[in-house]
Amino acid sequence: LTFAIPASLAISLGADVWVQLFLGDQYRNAVLSLQIYGTIFVLTYMAMAGSIALTVTGKGWAATYTSLGGMIVNPILVLILVPLFSKFGAGGAGAGCSVAQVATEVIVTASMLWSIDQSAFDGRSISMLLRSLLVCCVIVAIDQFALSTLGPLRLLIEALIYVALAVAIGAVHVRETVAFAKANFRRKAG
Repeated sequence: LTFAIPASLAISLGADVWVQLFLGDQYRNAVLSLQIYGTIFVLTYMAMAGSIALTVTGKGWAATYTSLGGMIVNPILVLILVPLFSKFGAGGAGAGCSVAQVATEVIVTASMLWSIDQSAFDGRSISMLLRSLLVCCVIVAIDQFALSTLGPLRLLIEALIYVALAVAIGAVHVRETVAFAKANFRRKAG
């Protein structure tokens, strides 16, 4: 989550920049869809981790049933939300589809995490997650109320503020993150 949370935040907050950069002005109506959909990165990461944990602990069928449930819920949400959001004009249908996707992933992720033994979540992990979410809220507020007129430059400033705040309040432990990265790079190299 150390990388998934800021990546999702960058996708969502920078949606206007990413759409303009990669797709052009003719797709500006897709910005809201990407802002909503950007949050799915963290949820998918957590669902994958949950699925792995369930499989390792002998509850693989719980992951399967949860995924199948998501396959049923998603089209139902799409059928409800796309027409509803279409009423908001250009880009509304895409936003409705994004909401359906994110809502489905919330349901799937929550179901998987609920199925995992509660002892898998220690106070430290929960505390770090809550601190990360607090930093995200601060960055969103800064984006909306202080830096919104700076265009793409705001993303760099927000990234720097994110890192500083995350380290300052203990949402990210630099030594552990560096040690984890080094261990993974060594494993891949060797």
